[in-house]
Amino acid sequence: MNTSRDLRHHAHHGNPLYTAADAESRLDCLRRAGFDEVEADKVFLAVDLPSIEKIEQKIGALKSLGFENPVKMITSLPAILGYAIDNIRGKLDYAGHFGIDGRGIVERFPPLLGYNLDRIRLCVRLSLPLIDPWEMSLSFLITRDPATSVAAALLSRPETLKALRAAMRLRAGRPGENHDVIARHPGDKLTLAYRRYRPVAPREKAR
Repeated sequence: MNTSRDLRHHAHHGNPLYTAADAESRLDCLRRAGFDEVEADKVFLAVDLPSIEKIEQKIGALKSLGFENPVKMITSLPAILGYAIDNIRGKLDYAGHFGIDGRGIVERFPPLLGYNLDRIRLCVRLSLPLIDPWEMSLSFLITRDPATSVAAALLSRPETLKALRAAMRLRAGRPGENHDVIARHPGDKLTLAYRRYRPVAPREKAR
């Protein structure tokens, strides 16, 4: 099945200016790397693919970092082809500093590579009171709403990930109460981190 001539004109493709030869060469490169037809088409449609040389370099670099199945990772998150290897290495090194298997976590949850390193650091700080190392590694995934995580941690100082999640559920949907949290803990490192990630709007005056 030759899909390149269709894909190059696809309305959702990042670069509709591919020639048929450009499209086919990039698809062939993905297939040679181990992507099947469906996976290659998915990646082709999802991102503006770099040159063949850069695709090969990125896959090789991921392998050199210890990832056993770059094809699976890229299929899950095609944007990885555009991530800087130094940035990926920095996140893995940071995880290793805490004795966390960053590679294992990323292989199970590739979108983590798209998170800002400062955001990951915030999650690590939140995880430090956690007892179980496995819970500590799971806390890397608590990044969807850092402000809520911070508010929960400040209020409850949870000792387990389960407790933190429970506190987050209680805090979800009630951002206005975060003013009270900040007022009680203005100098706390977590409060300062909170302000960095989500500035708090002024409290509305009572009518």
